[in-house]
Amino acid sequence: MKLLCIMFAIAMASKDSYSIEPTFFGRPSLGLFEVKSITFISKKENANGITVSKFNAELSVVSSIPDALSRESFVVDFIRADRVQLTAIPEQNWMPTAGGRFLAAFKELPVKNASDFTVISTGERVAAALNECQLYFNTVKSEKTAVSLFNAINPSHDKLSDLFFRLTFQHREIYENNLFITALSNYISDASVSITARTEIIEHFLCAPDNLTAQTKSELAGAIIDTILAAYQKDETKSEVANLVVSLEREILDHSDVQVDLKKKNRGAGINKILDDKSVKLRDENVNALKRMVGIKGDRGIKGQTTQ
Repeated sequence: MKLLCIMFAIAMASKDSYSIEPTFFGRPSLGLFEVKSITFISKKENANGITVSKFNAELSVVSSIPDALSRESFVVDFIRADRVQLTAIPEQNWMPTAGGRFLAAFKELPVKNASDFTVISTGERVAAALNECQLYFNTVKSEKTAVSLFNAINPSHDKLSDLFFRLTFQHREIYENNLFITALSNYISDASVSITARTEIIEHFLCAPDNLTAQTKSELAGAIIDTILAAYQKDETKSEVANLVVSLEREILDHSDVQVDLKKKNRGAGINKILDDKSVKLRDENVNALKRMVGIKGDRGIKGQTTQ
C-alpha cells in the first residue's frame, strides 16, 4: 500500500496535463472595459456626513477572456463617496472617467452594478495585466499545462507581476509539479527579477509538497537562499531577510533529503555573513535554520567558517 502511495505521488508530481477550469478570483470571465460616458443621477449625504453620489456609466467591451463574449455596450450603476468609509459604503471610486479603461472579472454580461465586478487593474497597468491574465488562461487551458507554465515563467521572457502567480495559485495542484517548481525556482533565482517580486512569490505563493523530488526541492531551496542573499545586499529589502528565512525553513529545511550547493554563488559564505551581522533581526529559530543549512553549531556568527 505504501508503495502504491509513493507511485501515485510521483505520478502526480510529473504529470503534464490537468483538468483545470481557469477562474479569475472566483469569476469565470474577464473583460477590458472602456468608459464611454458617465451620467450623474443623484447626490445625498448619509447619517455619517459622507456625501454619496450615484452615477450611470456606459461601458464598451474592448476585449474579453474567453474571447467569444458579447461586445454590446451596457450601462452599470455605481457610486462615489467624498471620503472612503470601507465598512459602511461599497463605493466604486475606482471607476475611471470617460475614455478610461479598467480590467475586471465578472460572472456574466451585462453587469448591472459595478459592485458585481472584481476589479483587477485600472490606469497604466491595464494592458500588462490583461496580457498576464491571457497568459494564465492559455497555459492553464493547454493540453500540457506544466510545460506551458514552464515556458511562461522562463526568466528570458518579460517579467511577470504577482498577478500571474496569484491566478495560478488558485490551482494548488500545479504547485505539486516538478517541472513547474523548477521553472519557478529559476524565476526566483533570476537577478533581473526585482527582489520585491521574488519575495512576494516566496512568502505568499509558494509551497513545497512532499511528493516533489529531492532535486526539485533542492533547486527551490537554492533559489530562496539566492533571494535571501540578494535582499540582504540592499538596505530597503534587508528587513525581509528574517521572513524569507522562515519561508525557507517552512517549505524546505524540514525535508532531510534536501542538499543545496552552497559553493554556487558563494551561498555558504553569504549565509555566514548574515549570521555574523547583528543588525539583521533574526529570531533564534531563524538562526538555527541557517546553521542547519550550512552545517554549523554554536554561537551565532561562527568565525572562520569556510563553506564557500
